[in-house]
Amino acid sequence: MQKNSFIILIILFSLTTLCLGLAQSTGPDGSNVKALHDLGLTGQGINIGLISSGNALDTHEAFQRGGTSIITNNDFSGSGISVGWHDTWVSGILASQGGAAHPNDIGVAPGSNIYSARVGNLVQALEWMRTNYCKIVVSGIQYQYDPTNPSDPAWPDGNSNATVKYDYYAYQHNIIFANASGNHFTDPCSGQDVQTVTSFGDAYNGITTGGLRPVEPDVYRRVGTISNIGPTLDGRKKPDVVAPSNEQTVPTYTGDTAWTSTPLNGDGATSFAAPHTAGIAAILLQYANSTDNVDDAQDEVIRAVIVNSTEPNIKDDPNNFTDPLNNVWHAHRGYGRVDALAAYQTLSAGEVSKSPTVINQQKGWAYDYSSGYSTHIYDITAAAGQRLVLTVTWDRYVEKIGINYITENPLLNIDMTVLNPDATTLYSETDGKNNLIKIDLLLTQSGVYSVKLLNKANSNKSNNRYYALAFELLDPLPCDLEQDYKIDEKDLMRMTEFWLNSGEAIPADFDINGIVDMNDIVILNAHWIDFDPRYINY
Repeated sequence: MQKNSFIILIILFSLTTLCLGLAQSTGPDGSNVKALHDLGLTGQGINIGLISSGNALDTHEAFQRGGTSIITNNDFSGSGISVGWHDTWVSGILASQGGAAHPNDIGVAPGSNIYSARVGNLVQALEWMRTNYCKIVVSGIQYQYDPTNPSDPAWPDGNSNATVKYDYYAYQHNIIFANASGNHFTDPCSGQDVQTVTSFGDAYNGITTGGLRPVEPDVYRRVGTISNIGPTLDGRKKPDVVAPSNEQTVPTYTGDTAWTSTPLNGDGATSFAAPHTAGIAAILLQYANSTDNVDDAQDEVIRAVIVNSTEPNIKDDPNNFTDPLNNVWHAHRGYGRVDALAAYQTLSAGEVSKSPTVINQQKGWAYDYSSGYSTHIYDITAAAGQRLVLTVTWDRYVEKIGINYITENPLLNIDMTVLNPDATTLYSETDGKNNLIKIDLLLTQSGVYSVKLLNKANSNKSNNRYYALAFELLDPLPCDLEQDYKIDEKDLMRMTEFWLNSGEAIPADFDINGIVDMNDIVILNAHWIDFDPRYINY
């Protein structure tokens, strides 16, 4: 059986008439972006490109701002503008202004503008977006490929023609790509159910997003049934993040005041998750444009703060606990659910510097230039019982020579080593496949921790690279003696070991008076039962 390996698949699923709300998916148990709307951050003035196989209904009430549509449509297929439900939905999740009967159905970045491209010629579409100052591109399509044929031009190993072009525009033009992980499809030749990340989700330099369904009203904590899982065919850690997909009220294409809902139940279609990532990036860029620092608008910095701030306590598709204490990255949920407020707090905490400066803040980011065979060190002051969550990322190098896009070979790798205050090794990472490293480490000593970043590549134009770092120190819960980020009977049993014992630095001496006494019982009672939702096994 023959097939065209470049068939573009719109990410499809059944329609439903039950309308819930964008207010829920943008809430604290969704992408948490409404918290930034409340601060006046909406992505104002940011242009977002939408790559898809159709266009959005630009006349819909959801897209009118001040009497003008926020949608600009264009066709690069040669067949004309084609308005459809899919791209109207995606655009609504991105930037809906609400409607007469839907005042609360506001998109993730309602201050942004959308450039909707019906693709045929991908480069023409990307050039159109670049010249219209689109600093973010969201993908609403995936490429079908033959899973039995590694020579298929759409083989999603990060080196297909389409994916390499995405990485080129990220590296050369500082564009942030919010890519769908893709949805399961059945290969017509082999009948095989394909569940692995598809192009463009396999791009190195983008943020790949999987789709979530609610586990209870307004709580997005489980990966959907058709959201493609990792790793990529070449063994890289994609998806990066997950975001709400199901049960979002959206404008639709059947009329200028028509609304519907993204699917119920377990789909988790990734077209409707990626706009959350893109919208968060738009809000972060709005903030970055308000500062005097040019580095906070770099695509690597935005990628680092979004990935570093994720909520990792997400269940996989079969409803299993993904154990973030032991699995920083998981094949179904990546590094976790996006959290717009946490990402903003990390970005707004400010830039930090490498050694000899000692970092004394709880969170922040860095952007620096690394040449071949160089080592950068970040010294971070921390206390015993804290968790160090830290992400480092850099762009894959791609250059264009004539009509060809040339990628670096071999791939640049930055090794990471984390040293305890006593100079012993706490963690070491030498993975040469990925251009993103994230750690989540329990710290058992107080003092200065050194994060060493070694650029192992030869010094040449493709190996000298900017990278971004984002970090956060999570404080321990006051009565968490087991250091499992929940306070339960195990901690109570530990406390009995120290009951009425005196001495220095007693683990159960919560009021730090040199003795475990009734005051500590009062403190324990005040926190019973506390837990950190990022780690607790529900």
